[in-house]
Amino acid sequence: MTAERVHADDTTVPALDPGRGTTRTGRLWCYVRNDQPFAGTAAPAVL
Repeated sequence: MTAERVHADDTTVPALDPGRGTTRTGRLWCYVRNDQPFAGTAAPAVL
């Protein structure tokens, strides 16, 4: 998370709601860094 560029993605997915027998909106968060195309020396990472 200390890279000069950090990209984020928020993806919604249907998630079961066991108490109600329906689905709700769940969220998946992903943070990515990759400075190699910009001559960076840090290894790419996903969190």
